[in-house]
Amino acid sequence: MELNRTMRFLLGLLLLFPLSLHAQSLGSPCRTAATLAITGTRIVNIATEAQLQQAMGNLQAGDTLVLADGTYTLSNTLYVSGRANVTIRGAAGCDRVVLVGRGMDNSNAGSVPFGIWSNSPNTTIAHLTIRGTWDNPIIFNAGASSPRVYNAKILDAGSQFIKSNPDGAGGGNDNGIVEHTVFEYLNGAPAVDHGSGTGYWNGLSLHTADNWIIRDNLFKNLHSPDNANFIWNPAVLVWNRSIGTVTERNIFLNVDRAIAYGLG
Repeated sequence: MELNRTMRFLLGLLLLFPLSLHAQSLGSPCRTAATLAITGTRIVNIATEAQLQQAMGNLQAGDTLVLADGTYTLSNTLYVSGRANVTIRGAAGCDRVVLVGRGMDNSNAGSVPFGIWSNSPNTTIAHLTIRGTWDNPIIFNAGASSPRVYNAKILDAGSQFIKSNPDGAGGGNDNGIVEHTVFEYLNGAPAVDHGSGTGYWNGLSLHTADNWIIRDNLFKNLHSPDNANFIWNPAVLVWNRSIGTVTERNIFLNVDRAIAYGLG
């Protein structure tokens, strides 16, 4: 019997060890992800926040904006409106390019309530970090079908880290992919009411969104205090008549609830 106990203990360690390594590898700098090739109809190289805003103002379908390593304190949300096949990315890795909002609990968000906002098909966001926005760091509105978020870090979101909204006619944004991305609160969830009650957040919140793939991501410290209006939030919430979701090979560490499908 003593041998059996020892064997069970060692087997438990062996099972936990790969999980621990996988969780660490998904953290900074998201080492498990290969670097995407830089492609696009037009490649626009960016080195400053002013250049970034200028490129967004002159955005064309098929543009790939490649941001040089550094921190970009946003003066305006990055709006991808009516422009298909746009990519916003760093060169490689997930934390060498950092887009910074005005703070997740700073109600004076002004022109930066969101990080990246899109209503356009085939928007790709890759190889960068977005942190500290009052509302959603990434939001896909009606028309933003087939979005992709790859090898990113999304930190300290005032509301849902990634939100995909319905279109009002019973449809939504289908065929999204979220891979090799970190969702994390660094020092706790939002402490103030952002308009819908305290604790109103998720890692992903997808409405009427068919055939999404959510894989190889890390969800960390997504926890609301017990006195919040919303508690036991799912890190992955796919609901409101969504179908065909695949959620696989993700790590959930210190989250209130991992995955919820349905709910409406």
